[in-house]
Parts: sequence; C-alpha cells; structure tokens
Amino acid sequence: MNKQIKLCDIKGLSFIGGQITSRIEANEKRDERVLGKVKVIPPKAIKAGSIVHEELYEVEYKAEFDEKKLTKAGDIVVKLSSPYDAALVSKEDEGLLITSFCIIIRNTGKNVLSEYLTAFCNSGVYLSQVMNMVSGAKVPMLTIGKIKDVIINLLPTEDQEQVAKYYRTLNEKQIVMEKIISLEREKLDSVLGGNRNA
Repeated sequence: MNKQIKLCDIKGLSFIGGQITSRIEANEKRDERVLGKVKVIPPKAIKAGSIVHEELYEVEYKAEFDEKKLTKAGDIVVKLSSPYDAALVSKEDEGLLITSFCIIIRNTGKNVLSEYLTAFCNSGVYLSQVMNMVSGAKVPMLTIGKIKDVIINLLPTEDQEQVAKYYRTLNEKQIVMEKIISLEREKLDSVLGGNRNA
C-alpha cells in the first residue's frame, strides 16, 4: 500500500547538519596545533546519486568535531544549495566530513530503503517540492526543517527495491551518454579546429 508521509515522520530517519569547516580548520600562518586530518565532501562532490572522489579535499583540523557529521554507509548526503542533489554513501565513502552546505539523512530504520530515498531525493517530485520551499528567498538554500517537511510516497519494500534498481540503471545510462556526448564534442572540435600543426 502506498502512503504519503513527511520525511520527519518516517521511523529510523535522523537529520544531521554539516560542519562549518572554518571553525575547525588549522591555520598554518597562526601556527595552530593540528590534531589530525579529515577528508571533506563539498557540495560539488555530490552528483547523480553518488560521490565524485576527485572533488573531495583534505583539512587539517585544530578542534574536535561531532563524529555524527562523518558519513556512514547507507547515509544520504543532501545538498542544501542548487541543484539540490543527493548521494548515497557507500562503504568506501565512510568517514567523510560533510560541510555546512549539506546534511546527512541517516537511515537506521526498516521502513524506507536508503537507495529508494536517494532515488527520491534526486527526482523531479522532490525537486518541485523543494523549489516551492525556496522560491522567493534571496538565497535559495534549503534547511533541515524544510527537508523534513518533504512528502514522499512510501511504497512497499519490494516496490522500493524495483525503483532503486531502475534508478541505478538510469544513472549508469546517464554516465555512458555523458561520455558519448563528450567524445562527440571532441570530434567536432577536432574537425572545426582543422590541422593547425601542418
């Protein structure tokens, strides 16, 4: 049975705000004591449901931060700024610190699959809701409160599995299509550029 429900009303979901990295980052010029290093996931590293590793960066920190702000497998990292993408955290992406421009939706329950929630958070249905929430604002940023109020169609588990599988296939097709388009553009550039070395 389908059920329309706010994200905040789904048992097992918690919403965790990101870290303002400037508060913990050690400054070399001030010769601040470094406690350790941590990899950070900026908003631009979230694309098409996954994390782009080339966009991650490392920060030396001078102050302890809340361990809850580090990613765990099964988390969904949601961008608070446009285009409001979300990424599912895999085992290899555990232990990344999220910035204040993102939040973590941590799923410890059994009512919604993390893969289904990621597909939803990258859908037009989600996007139209959040666009209505930020329309008219000078800075169109989402907040934890607004994301909690988003309404999801909670399908039975086996239907969620089907949607998640379809979403994975769709993302794989998108990656292939982007590569094809990139190669076609290179081909066009080479034709238009001619042979300038001759």
